[in-house]
Amino acid sequence: MRTQLDELNTLFQLDELQRSQREAKVRYAMIIVGLVLIAFIIFIIVTRRSARKLAEKNRELAENVSALALANDKAEASSRMKTEFIQNMSHEIRTPLNILNGFTQVLTSNDADQLLPAEKADMRQRVAENTERITGLINMILVLAESNSQHMLECDDQTT
Repeated sequence: MRTQLDELNTLFQLDELQRSQREAKVRYAMIIVGLVLIAFIIFIIVTRRSARKLAEKNRELAENVSALALANDKAEASSRMKTEFIQNMSHEIRTPLNILNGFTQVLTSNDADQLLPAEKADMRQRVAENTERITGLINMILVLAESNSQHMLECDDQTT
């Protein structure tokens, strides 16, 4: 009986060891599963934060793109306005210059002596008017240029 009792005791100890090994394996498996779950949760949190940051950066980028598009539209409009202004001003200056050129040629030609004094006076008056017109246009251009710059250009030119 003693032998049987020793055998049973040995079997019991062996079963106890096997059971504690299984429990240890289960504990290790639970720890590993817990660590994997924690790592997965951390991964999800980091991924969501990164996604939020990326979405915010995309929003900022979209705002910057729209601001740049608006600035580009304004620059193009400004360029068109400048081109139209230069075209209009060149036309406005060219017209009185052509008048001045024509009357100057007539007044300085050899046939100028045949003109009546009233015609000569009218031509001189038109030359003076168109000279004043050109001077006024140039003064307006200088005022516009001054409004875009910080220093003032003085124009004291007198024509006689």
